[in-house]
Amino acid sequence: MYQHNLAAVRNVLDAQDPAAWANNIYSSWLACLRELSLPTTDLQFPEALRTRAWAMKTLNTQLASWTHLRHDTVLYAKQPYTGLIICSYPDGYVEPRPGFWLKMKEMALRTKALVSTLPKTGQFVFEPNAPPDPPYTSSIGGIWTNRVQFLDNFAGVMTTLQSITEKEQALEPLSINEVMFLKGIIENPGWPYTGARTYSGWYPGLFYMNVRAQHSVDFAPSDRWDALVTDVHTDPKNRSSTIPAAYYTKPWAMFTCC
Repeated sequence: MYQHNLAAVRNVLDAQDPAAWANNIYSSWLACLRELSLPTTDLQFPEALRTRAWAMKTLNTQLASWTHLRHDTVLYAKQPYTGLIICSYPDGYVEPRPGFWLKMKEMALRTKALVSTLPKTGQFVFEPNAPPDPPYTSSIGGIWTNRVQFLDNFAGVMTTLQSITEKEQALEPLSINEVMFLKGIIENPGWPYTGARTYSGWYPGLFYMNVRAQHSVDFAPSDRWDALVTDVHTDPKNRSSTIPAAYYTKPWAMFTCC
């Protein structure tokens, strides 16, 4: 029964016009995740990527990102920890999915095009988060510029990742700048290492920080605790069911850690 329903849903989605996956940011995000469903069984992919284990890894990645897309008010994700003795990253390897990085870039540029149509004049007052914090006033133009610059940077990083993966598949060596790019995930490798995290690398820059946060916070959004939970289905109480009544106290929910 479920297999038939799943197959029917798959047919409906596959029959969508390509434009349907670019008409809003939500659909663009889903289009990025759908790109990861393409098989990696061809010989152009490393042997590790042609295994079932890698396919399951990719599926978990898609589900985790989809969960973020549907995030509710209570969120959870365990923070990573970096040893203090580590001062740089070794040469890295990007998952060779040029089409995925291209879709991510297109989504960022599409989002930028939409954000660019928003107003750029006036003032906005950020109320205090908690006393005795004072209110903070920012120009709408400053907020607009911050958003556009963030999306430009995001698209630029996706372009670099796409270029690196294309070289990986072609078995071409990376340039010095590309090698340094991979070393600069969290910290800029060109800066003197002091033992303190500065989050000067390109990955922290993929986390949006609004102007209020820039004004009042001295640590990167990528280092914040972020709880994640998604409520995806509610099963109404059915007294004829054999499920104990205690299970009806809360809606059914799916929890995903990533």
